[in-house]
Amino acid sequence: MENFTAQQPMPTTEMLPDGPSKRFAIVLTRALARIWARIARMPFNNSETVSASDTGTADTEFSIIHHLGRAPQGFLVLNIDKGGVVYDSGTTWTDTKIYLKCSAANAAVSLRVF
Repeated sequence: MENFTAQQPMPTTEMLPDGPSKRFAIVLTRALARIWARIARMPFNNSETVSASDTGTADTEFSIIHHLGRAPQGFLVLNIDKGGVVYDSGTTWTDTKIYLKCSAANAAVSLRVF
């Protein structure tokens, strides 16, 4: 079996004999390549896991550094060690930081920022 790279995720149709099967394979390969490109551009596929060991006082803004190189579009809470809710603080997120609040004091949180 061939190994495919991110630049060429689909096999080529060059080795197939000419005919209806080859034409169908070409159409199918192009459709799959378009789907693959759309999936690769989805924000969640360009994400990272970040954490804060202590969110501080309840309902007070804290920031977490990320390395996305752009302002994040959202986040998912992966883990929180207290019964609380992590939410957007209202401060605009930047190319390097996300600003949040947590309803529980001194929580340790792990997030997926995308």
